[in-house]
Amino acid sequence: MEVLQAFGANEELTEIRREAGAVIESGVMTPISEDYLTNYPDAFIKH
Repeated sequence: MEVLQAFGANEELTEIRREAGAVIESGVMTPISEDYLTNYPDAFIKH
């Protein structure tokens, strides 16, 4: 979770996303499960 928050707080990446057309001001992160998001699509999924 900390990594995702750090990604959103990175000003340099935010500016790159803004220039690419991303809507920065209304971004919302909603965790939908406790499954790991790393190494997608081969993510480790807790059972």
